[in-house]
Amino acid sequence: MRKLAWALGLALVIVTACMVYLLFHGIALRSAPLIKPSVLRPDFANAAHDVVLRLYPDFASAHYVLLGLEPLDDERRSFLIALQREGGELLGRPVNLREGAAGLSREELAACPAPCWLVLPADGANELRENSFIAGKLLTLGRAYMNITWIDFRRGEPVSAACDRERRLDLECLGPVGVREVARKLKDTSARHYFMRKYNERDHFLFIERPTP
Repeated sequence: MRKLAWALGLALVIVTACMVYLLFHGIALRSAPLIKPSVLRPDFANAAHDVVLRLYPDFASAHYVLLGLEPLDDERRSFLIALQREGGELLGRPVNLREGAAGLSREELAACPAPCWLVLPADGANELRENSFIAGKLLTLGRAYMNITWIDFRRGEPVSAACDRERRLDLECLGPVGVREVARKLKDTSARHYFMRKYNERDHFLFIERPTP
């Protein structure tokens, strides 16, 4: 009995020491894989299909889908069109798309029926930092939402020492760190790739390889 008490006491000391260490030093959070690196089709149809299929439960339950895509160039618009088509087919109802959603009022957002997809600036859809659009408008409506942010990348992007030291990644660091995490799987040097990562249990990031100059 005495040995058991000593063992439990020692375990408690170890657990306490670990908690104190993590409290003062923190742990580096890394993103979780959702879609493995895959070859990207020129029309972005396969990327859109994979995103909708992989996140179907989120799409089905969310009143609002925040898409960090703006400014919309030709490629991002192609992806958006394909994503809207795939989403409508899988959900079995048309998607209500709102571009320039950052400028919508709370009342305009409230009037947008589900599924309501909001196109926002590339740094305006996630919650890596405090998001005034979400906090000031969406949360007050009390409706479920999800988000996806587009991240351009090139292979071999260096990860700065500052990013390596970050315990909670910001958008600037999440890009190169995420690419480093999948670097070995980017095998076909003649093709562009895409993949998706999830961070902090809430934010979804779609990585799209830039075309070769």
